[in-house]
Amino acid sequence: MTMQTISVRSFRANLTDYADRVNRGERFVVLRRGRAVALLRAVNPEERLREVGLLELRQRLGHTLRAADHGTSWVVTCHGQALLMLTPVPESLSESLANGNEEA
Repeated sequence: MTMQTISVRSFRANLTDYADRVNRGERFVVLRRGRAVALLRAVNPEERLREVGLLELRQRLGHTLRAADHGTSWVVTCHGQALLMLTPVPESLSESLANGNEEA
């Protein structure tokens, strides 16, 4: 499956749309100034990670993306239900995107 890239601006403006799309199996790489900073993917029920609510994510998106860029993974929740994972971008994918491959 191809992974699409999205900007931080698009992610912030369309959080719930991306959460729905991730739940349908899509994956996205969030780019900040052209650099991959986070991967959006479906939640694996066995994973126990830091939680961030959808409203908090919207308010603190910059902080959360910087933490993901430095290795922290998050489960994004809404009303106690896990919506999506926000994780660091694997190095191989980051290199592929840096080499101009927009769809990895």
